[in-house]
Amino acid sequence: MIPEVQRFVARVKPHRDHPRYFEWQTGIACLFIGETDKTKAQELADREIRCRGWERIEFVERATLIEEHVRREGGAVLDAYLKAQAGEPFYVEELDEIAFATKASHPPLMAPRLTESFLDRVVLAAGGERLDTDHTSPNRPKTADYRVGDLVLELKDLQTESLEVRTRQEKLAALFASKLRPDRSVIVDPSILSDSERLVYVDIVGRPVRERLKEASRQVRATLARFATPKIRGGAILLNTGYGSVSADLLFQIAEEYTARSSTLSVAVCISAWAVTNGFDSVCQFAFNPREGGHPDVGRLRCAFWGEIEAMMTEWRRAGFAPPANAADPLRPIVFEAAGGVFTVPAPKPPNSVGKSASDDPIPPAT
Repeated sequence: MIPEVQRFVARVKPHRDHPRYFEWQTGIACLFIGETDKTKAQELADREIRCRGWERIEFVERATLIEEHVRREGGAVLDAYLKAQAGEPFYVEELDEIAFATKASHPPLMAPRLTESFLDRVVLAAGGERLDTDHTSPNRPKTADYRVGDLVLELKDLQTESLEVRTRQEKLAALFASKLRPDRSVIVDPSILSDSERLVYVDIVGRPVRERLKEASRQVRATLARFATPKIRGGAILLNTGYGSVSADLLFQIAEEYTARSSTLSVAVCISAWAVTNGFDSVCQFAFNPREGGHPDVGRLRCAFWGEIEAMMTEWRRAGFAPPANAADPLRPIVFEAAGGVFTVPAPKPPNSVGKSASDDPIPPAT
């Protein structure tokens, strides 16, 4: 029996091990699969996408091709159709933007990454100091990093993407399972959740942040005990350079909820730095929360932070935008499979100042 041919058009992203493209380089893939069973055809399409080093975000089209219409179209579409019907899947892909950067050529131009030494400069510019710089004693207890005025502050750097932890992905999959579309995919977007579901979402993504704040609390408590001065208060600085799926505002919300219940940390400063790129256009953005007000010493830190950001970017410009030794990593989509579905945490891209090439569209038209 001659099988029907199913046409799939999918939004895709490269796997981290893709030999040519970076994970932020999203694209479109088109497949013709010779299989009458639509469910089995989708499984074969997913397998074909994975075999070529990509991850499927979602299917934007799934259709059964009508042979009469395909034969009327003729040309490459008919050739692809007949091959798929004979058992050879047809596959073609196209990037969303021109591939200005590839793994074989060079990465995109990215700004310097914020580091602990950068925060050292911020604290000094705010009139503060680094505590316990003498580490000669191996048994010296862990204490807080900085003192700024009446605040003792511990720095915690969020350098990794915590939504790549499998157990966290499984919890998110359970939360978003009811939102799966017919192609068994869903965008992990808290705005589509109910109020009670959003509380669960914040609890899931906030756990690694709360763990770092708990560590900071122990170190600040030990330092406050050494000072033994009622006037001094404890706090934490969260520097988010890697947990890109958590926005600056959500990070501050999680930190504020923690400090509201803490007997040690009365202040939370959240600094976020994130970069986006399409390979040609790159943008690096920064946020300092609280944006205004707060403890007077936090205000001094805020002014010093923006001053040091300006100095860092000016120095980079004067150096001819040379690739920094420690460059910021651009945001990338996170795709994972769990609970029988495909879940995607999207990543933004900057406006494209060049536009796509004028080459012919390799994606065959719907038939």
